[in-house]
Amino acid sequence: MNTTAGASVTLDRAGQCCSQGLDACGVCGGSGLTIDFTGTCCNGALDASGLCCASPHVVDDFGVCAGNSSTGVIVLDLNVLSSNVTGELVCHGLHLR
Repeated sequence: MNTTAGASVTLDRAGQCCSQGLDACGVCGGSGLTIDFTGTCCNGALDASGLCCASPHVVDDFGVCAGNSSTGVIVLDLNVLSSNVTGELVCHGLHLR
């Protein structure tokens, strides 16, 4: 929306006039970078589960908020395998069939 003076004005998520620009969450002049899976405005990054990892924390190589990339958990969803797949999975010394 443009005003007669030529300044650009938009509406924020609350329906209020905003001339400062909207962040990713629709807040006028806000600092939100993204929205997590719960719908919460986030000023940081999303972790592996889609939750906000608020600044100044960062997400490590395993997707852990405030982690140090030294350990991680890898999850294998075996439900996606079809019934005709055969083989063996070794996990912590256990043989899974």
